[in-house]
Amino acid sequence: MNRLTYPYTEELKKIHKIKLFYTHATIFLIVNTLLFILNMATNPAYLWFWWPLFFWTKGIVLHALSTFDTSPGMPAEDISPSLLQNNSNK
Repeated sequence: MNRLTYPYTEELKKIHKIKLFYTHATIFLIVNTLLFILNMATNPAYLWFWWPLFFWTKGIVLHALSTFDTSPGMPAEDISPSLLQNNSNK
């Protein structure tokens, strides 16, 4: 790979990781909200929805740390805005 395309490829990888994280976070919110509603509708005396919420939150935190960990060669603010706009349809 030549030197001109390498940073561009790294930016695309970073954008893809960010999109995957936001997809994961959206699914996390939707599913856990539904689990809360289901718990309250079926057995409000025992709050079991905390168990999946607790463990999935650990996964979200780890995913966020791996996604937003900026390496010295690729700070997040260095992603070009034009690349973000051109890649938004994928």
